[in-house]
Amino acid sequence: MGLISNRVPFKKMLKKGDHIYSYRNAHSYSHHGIFVEEDTVIHFTRTDEEPDLKPEPKCRICGYNPSAQRGVVKTCLKCFLDGHSLFRYEYEVSKSRFVVQTAGACSTGTADKPDVVIKRATEMWETNGFGKYVLLENNCETFAVYCKTGNKASMQAVSLKASGEIASKNLTEKSFSIMNVAKTGIKVLALERKLDTLLEDLSVHDNNLQKGKEVVAAVEGNYDEIECKNESKDIGQGEELLTTTP
Repeated sequence: MGLISNRVPFKKMLKKGDHIYSYRNAHSYSHHGIFVEEDTVIHFTRTDEEPDLKPEPKCRICGYNPSAQRGVVKTCLKCFLDGHSLFRYEYEVSKSRFVVQTAGACSTGTADKPDVVIKRATEMWETNGFGKYVLLENNCETFAVYCKTGNKASMQAVSLKASGEIASKNLTEKSFSIMNVAKTGIKVLALERKLDTLLEDLSVHDNNLQKGKEVVAAVEGNYDEIECKNESKDIGQGEELLTTTP
């Protein structure tokens, strides 16, 4: 579920060192990389794929050959996106946003400066030194997060692993039936509903806070007006007293 969109409508909005990603297969997973300069992305691809029976032609823009090049690659933005929309991975987000955001879209961690990020990505590309691609441990998001922070992490993989464990537990500890499959689906939906509720609560809290501020402002305004009237009344009474005093 993507309650908050990180979509980047125009590539000119990108900055060097940005961690970018693009969804694949109807948002079932996302591919990540580092934007290093104008129209250039360094990203980590699968290292264990078999050669294509029908090799794809090299890109006319960057020369990338997806049928032959594996591991850490440098390509144009077009090759990275592969016809899909562009998104930017966010860092230093609040815990409340992190909870409700799609896994693999943001982090509460702090990102390093762009030149440090680009240096890490370039070194990994020059040496193809990020190792073997492992879906839940060493993937494209792990690579991009490493370049941004110096630490390896993949929230997309954590989410996928957790979902798999929930499903496996429910479908293996109990007899396999349509009812158990349905119950597993209901648990997933319940989790999504909890996240939706949290977002609604945060929204209500913000609205109540704003209303509270408006009430306080109104009370303060009335208080100032009353004080002003009282001061004017006191001044008037003082003037009358002066004029009547012999």
